[in-house]
Amino acid sequence: MNQAILLSQSADIDFMIHGIIPIEYADKGWLIPFNMQMESENPGVFDLSGEFIPEWSDAIRQLNLPSPVKICLHCYHQKEAMGELIGHSLMLPVWASYLRKINQLPKYNPYRMIFTGAFDTNDRLSSVDTAGKIRAITQKYPQACFFLPEDEDGNSEH
Repeated sequence: MNQAILLSQSADIDFMIHGIIPIEYADKGWLIPFNMQMESENPGVFDLSGEFIPEWSDAIRQLNLPSPVKICLHCYHQKEAMGELIGHSLMLPVWASYLRKINQLPKYNPYRMIFTGAFDTNDRLSSVDTAGKIRAITQKYPQACFFLPEDEDGNSEH
């Protein structure tokens, strides 16, 4: 089993997670659990070793959340296994987790309700690549519900 996915594949995770960020790299899907710290003096996205993830941190800043948050990924960023952590599809899972933490969404199991999507400059949901992510999720969590944006024509891939 690949080290980059070791925590996302464990069914008996000992710590609280606030969400999952599904990604795809080299035709493989990865599920990255994360937790969120509110009112952080050190906002941004970090892996378990404390490595700052610049592009993902920029995407989180673009959400303009009312308070600064620190996203702690429950994995080590292994670039050779999972590629660079780029793109904005983590925006929707982080936004949903933020709403959940401030009690604007009901509590839910993050392994059953999985989000992927980005927001454009007009704060509208924008489509992201989902096929590999959905394939990875359904293999490990076949009962999961997906929340993903429609494409420009109003269609969803699945």
